[in-house]
Amino acid sequence: MRKVSELTGVYRARITSKGQVTIPAAVREQVGLRPGDEIAFEPKTLRFSAVPRPKLSELYGILAPRGPMPPFDRDRERAEAAEAAGRYDAEKTARIMKRIKK
Repeated sequence: MRKVSELTGVYRARITSKGQVTIPAAVREQVGLRPGDEIAFEPKTLRFSAVPRPKLSELYGILAPRGPMPPFDRDRERAEAAEAAGRYDAEKTARIMKRIKK
């Protein structure tokens, strides 16, 4: 990879025999690209765009709730999940929770 122009910040890369292109590290860092991000190719316009994946924390709250959220009861949720799995034992769960909290 080599930087073609200091003024415009344009980089140039070659396509390998397998059709692969390495995005220069400086470009990846500047744009915020990480492994697993996708690049969209538009053959008709001869353009491509790279879209960084948002972090999970950035997605929190993007969907409006359907209604008011009930208060969260961790113990009830755990009991319901364990009961649904067919293995709920209240005493064993209490002992485990005591050890975890120490």
